[in-house]
Amino acid sequence: MHALSGISRLLPWLLLLALVGCREESGVNLLLGRAPLQAHGVLDVERLTDGQGMPNGSAWLGARSAELVRPGANALFDLGAPTALGCLWLQGDNNDDYLVGSSLDGRTFTPQWVAGAVPEGGLQLREVSLGIEARYLLISAQGGDGRYSLSEFGAAERCPAGADAFIERAVDPLQLAHWQLFGGLLLALLTLFASRLASRPLVLALAALALGLLGYAAFGLTRLQPLFALEPLLRAAVAALAAAIALREAFVGHLSMGQRRSHSLILLGLAGLSLGCYYHFGVLQFRDEGQQRQTFVHATDMRHYFPLAKYFDELRFDGMYLASVAAYQDNHPGADVNGVSLRDLRNSEVRQVRELLPQLAEVRARFSAERWQAFRQDMAYFESSMGPGGFLGASLRDHGGNATPVWILGAWLVYHDLAANELTLTLGGLLDPLLLLLLFGCIWRTFGSRPALYAAILFGATDFYMFGSNLVGSTLRQDWLVALGLGACALRSARPLLGGALLAYGASIRAFPALTVFFLAAPLCWWLLERLRSRRPLSLAALWQDQSAALRAGLGAAAMVIGLLALTSLTFGFQNAWVKWYEKVSIHAEDPSINNIGLRNLMSFSADLTAQKVLRPEHPEPWIDWQRTQRETYASRWLANGSLIALALGALLLACYRRGLYQSALLGLLAVPFLFYLSNYYYHFIFLIPLALAPERGKAQDSRLFAWGVLLMGLVCVAQYFSLAEHWSDQRYSWQCLALLLAFALLLLPMASQGWRRWCAGPVLTGLEDRASR
Repeated sequence: MHALSGISRLLPWLLLLALVGCREESGVNLLLGRAPLQAHGVLDVERLTDGQGMPNGSAWLGARSAELVRPGANALFDLGAPTALGCLWLQGDNNDDYLVGSSLDGRTFTPQWVAGAVPEGGLQLREVSLGIEARYLLISAQGGDGRYSLSEFGAAERCPAGADAFIERAVDPLQLAHWQLFGGLLLALLTLFASRLASRPLVLALAALALGLLGYAAFGLTRLQPLFALEPLLRAAVAALAAAIALREAFVGHLSMGQRRSHSLILLGLAGLSLGCYYHFGVLQFRDEGQQRQTFVHATDMRHYFPLAKYFDELRFDGMYLASVAAYQDNHPGADVNGVSLRDLRNSEVRQVRELLPQLAEVRARFSAERWQAFRQDMAYFESSMGPGGFLGASLRDHGGNATPVWILGAWLVYHDLAANELTLTLGGLLDPLLLLLLFGCIWRTFGSRPALYAAILFGATDFYMFGSNLVGSTLRQDWLVALGLGACALRSARPLLGGALLAYGASIRAFPALTVFFLAAPLCWWLLERLRSRRPLSLAALWQDQSAALRAGLGAAAMVIGLLALTSLTFGFQNAWVKWYEKVSIHAEDPSINNIGLRNLMSFSADLTAQKVLRPEHPEPWIDWQRTQRETYASRWLANGSLIALALGALLLACYRRGLYQSALLGLLAVPFLFYLSNYYYHFIFLIPLALAPERGKAQDSRLFAWGVLLMGLVCVAQYFSLAEHWSDQRYSWQCLALLLAFALLLLPMASQGWRRWCAGPVLTGLEDRASR
């Protein structure tokens, strides 16, 4: 019986080894083991014919797939002699088209097959029966989302009884790593809570098993770089474990000093993993098409923000794309660009260049001869880095640079005398990591090690910063986050003037963080209400005595705003800077976007009008019907939308009652999804939310509220992982928005309830408000 039991346990592992060892017979697949005659723009091209496919639905880019880095990338195979072919198959990313051509002489190719997009997500098998004679086969990619991968390409004289079975036999090492990480995480969670339920030897055994499994997974992952496909699970695992530690420490009994130290070491390791995910563990995620290699520079983002900063006097907020096309014409005399589609930044409509020729000439005329020559050279770098298709493609249909004049002024100070090249932009991209190091150091010093570690974990564990790629390799894209965090540190350290100024600076960079400044007034409002309720006299002396910290914070914020407004207006002109910026963002805010998040996202959602059902791929603006139906649905739900906004703001004001300035300011961020409709990456600020609840020493109730905040933000990160299974982006961000709003509501509920109970208990004594505001 014991022998049978042991064999039954071994059976799954024996089956797994058998599956790994399965290979298709070499006599069927004529391409098996053949190296390409030549390849252009294909990374790890040998994986196309190694006989090792992946299970259908696997991540689009994994350890056994070759990446085609641009449209038109191709690989050419030689069968050695003219051969009768009855079947072709491939396994590639589902939402792209893959083209196969054949030739007898290697020079003239006849299109034979277009393996079109399929609805199922991830890598998917496609096959076709045909009867041709060929010696050379050329496979390439086009269309789709511009990100292409193939795990296998095969050809046979007759269709094998199972090209599908052949693909399914391969074992995806990333899938195995998923299960290893999941098992290690589950064991680690059991270990955290087992000390209250089990003996010490069992706890030690669980811990050893968890470390062993996680270590084995880590060892295997070192051979699977890049880990892009595994990072979502890793981020979710890190967030879940950090949330469990916060829950364990706050709600499940007393911890010994040794246990707290162990937790500190675990949190330190999780922070390293989380930040490693954000920076892809050092793997360069962008590609320089001109150099045919990976690069740190986020060219797609920087082709917007580098010229906006350096040439703002000429480009302003409407000339980015028109000037880019004009520079391309000058750099390529005779090139026909009339049919190129671009977004008219004056009204956000997608039009063709031939319709905008007068505006193109007007934008070019803003440049002096010397400045135009410099602009042409800078655009030549971006064209080389992105490739002509990228430079004149989707990047011209984005929404231009939307940063405020304050951000432009800061970036201008960095770039105004520098030429666009890889060295300049790489060094510029290092500014954000340095600023973040400064921020986390200040949080550690001001709030303590625990809040700093949790903030670092949530910074890297959230998926909100992702939309195709994150903003690594860009310049000053996290400066507003750093300003808000440093402002909170200054307020907590009883430096209200500096704190208010820093919050106002963050607001001046991205506008919507102004909510943190507005909520500095919450203590003043409650002070006034308490005075009126208790019928105590109102006077400036009493106001200054009781609320001097809030007033100094307001003065700091006002001074910063006035100073920056004056400086930017003198530098760029008030009309071209602030008036035009407001006009542009107003237009942009009216347009629904697939990756926008806010209450409006949910108010606009209809299961019958998702992008999958209304998208028009043949239209220059494929999302036009989706945008129209989003606006119509949103307008029909105005009453529900307004009611939820009022309810959220009321709860927020109650939550701010008798809380410190830094708490009120950071709690203002909870109003963002109710009042604004922002791109997903702006919600990266959730890593700052727990700081609003960071406890002072000895306050157990505050410790539990802090743990509750960490738990909710961690669960948002976990929920994001499950949302990634949704192929269509509009639905994915709708689910992520729902998770965020639920978390914010569950965070506000106990805080608003606590505020209401405090209000009902009666006013505090004179003078206590000032200490509370600090």
